[in-house]
Parts: sequence; structure tokens; C-alpha cells
Amino acid sequence: MMLTWLIIALFTIASIVAFAEFTRVKKVKRVVSVQSDEGVMFSSNYMSTIIPAQVRNVPKTTDDSNSVEIVVRNYPQGNVSRVYPASISYKLKATLCDANGDPLIVSQANSAAFNTANYSICTVTVNNNGTRTNGNSVNFASTTVQVGNETKQYYIATIDTNSLEGGVTDENYFLLTFDGGQKALFASTVYVKLETEIENAGDDISDLAGYVGIYKKMDSGWSMTLSDDVSKNVEDYHGFNYTLAGSGSTTVRISWNPNQLRISELFLKENSLTVENDAGNVGMKCVTFTVNSENVSRYDIQFYKVSTFNLSSMNDLAVGNANIKLNPDYKVG
Repeated sequence: MMLTWLIIALFTIASIVAFAEFTRVKKVKRVVSVQSDEGVMFSSNYMSTIIPAQVRNVPKTTDDSNSVEIVVRNYPQGNVSRVYPASISYKLKATLCDANGDPLIVSQANSAAFNTANYSICTVTVNNNGTRTNGNSVNFASTTVQVGNETKQYYIATIDTNSLEGGVTDENYFLLTFDGGQKALFASTVYVKLETEIENAGDDISDLAGYVGIYKKMDSGWSMTLSDDVSKNVEDYHGFNYTLAGSGSTTVRISWNPNQLRISELFLKENSLTVENDAGNVGMKCVTFTVNSENVSRYDIQFYKVSTFNLSSMNDLAVGNANIKLNPDYKVG
């Protein structure tokens, strides 16, 4: 009996470690709908109760000032007939994050001359004639956060004491503004994580969270890059993150060396893809699929080491070499 419990305990610990490693690698998911929690009577157009927090990307405007209207409701999104019967009060917190979904550390941003002056969030009043009146803006300020045994500085903006009236349809509007031009200082899109902190509500109401990203539309074409830090040792990673992004509609083919890598099963399932042999690259596996930036402009794709993995440098994992390739305009047939 003791041996049986020991085996169960070891299996459970191994499962937890594997899950933790997976969630560490896949921090920011591709664009998905926030309406899959459609029965929740505390909802938003950019946040949901789904874990992990989901990502919504919006296109960059022609100038460097980008604004996104955030709506929080006391009824399920798209269903005004189900109103929460009691009042809800909450804070709305916004945190600047990097492309992995991690909070942007102040020292990192400062070293890159990152300017937070154009990043802010404010309340919005919707007038009877439909026009909007903005309230006072709250800028993203350096904020001390305790993370385990460490103290870190993040850029955070918080709007305190927001409320939704109970028994009638009610909405709160906010305007999130951030500088799309600043993202050029980093490897990829700068994200803002939005999350509520409920102060007073029933036990059946849960906090909301979500990421908002601004991306700049390219003139045309798709490209794929390795998102991980190439200065680190390849031994530090169990898996590798790639970003496929672009503009327009085309068919792409991603090919890889199966003696070194395997593609994420979750990515295959989410996109209904099948792994095939790549006739154009002998010995390589591939997936081929149609992309359209009007629907999805960015995919975060994970590859994992296989048992025969023997690469010694992160540079060996760069897109375009012998281990992983992208054909950005694959001609079917």
C-alpha cells in the first residue's frame, strides 16, 4: 500500500511540473474570441474569465497614438436579457507587458528609452446623443510589486472604484491609449494586460483578465521568427517559441527537422492541422495552412525538443536554417 501511494504521489508531482513548464512556455495565446464564457454576468469586450488570459490584437492606426475602448458589463456579452441582480464594484488595473505576457520591468524599459508618457487609461462617459466624454487620464507609473521573495518595478495604471448597478443593464467604458511607435524598441508587440479586482460582488462573480496588443500591419507578406532570447544557452529551454505574423491572405508552409523538434499538439488541434512529410525538403516534416490577417494576424507556435535533440546553439533554431523553415507563399499543387 505504501508503495502504491508513493507511485501516485510521484506521478502527481511529475504532472504538475510538466504542466508548469508548458504554461511557462506558452504565455500569450493567439487571437481568440472572448465570448466563450458567454453565460457570465460580468463580462467585457477585451477581458474574460478564461484561464490563461486571452489575447486580442488590434491594428495600429496611421499615427503613433492608438486608443482602444474597453467595455465592462453586468450581463453576458451579447445577451442583455440576463442582468446581474446585485451591484458590482471593482478596480481596473492595466500593466505594460512584453511579447511573452510578462510585466515589463522598469529597468528594462528605461534601458531601451521606453517612453510611457503616451500610455494611459481613463474612464469614458457615454452621453445621451452617443458622444463620448473622457475623464481624467491615469498614466502608467512605476509601481513596486512583491513577487515571491523579490521586489520588482512594473508599469501599472489603476482606476479605482468602478461600479455597475444591479438589476438593470449597466456598462462602464474606459479608453486605453498607448504609443504604437514604441513597440519598435522591442522584439515584438507591446501588450497591456487588463484585469479587474473585485471589491464587492456576489460569490458567483469572478475577476476578468485579458491582453490587448497593437500590431503594425505590414505592406504584405508573412514572416516567422524565433521569439526566445538567443543569447541564452540552448540547454536552458525545453521548448521554443516562434511568432508567425503578417498581412494579407496566402498559404504558408512551416517545415522542421523531426530529429530535433516536434510541433505543439495544441497548435495542431486549435488550427485543425495535420503533420506531413515535406516533399520539397527531404527528411523534414511540415504543416501547410491558409492565413488571412483579417481574421488572425499573429500565431504563437511552440516547438519542443525530441529525445535525439543535439543542437548546441540557439542560432541553429533560427528560421531559415536546416532545422526550421518557412515558405511564406506556398503554391499548392
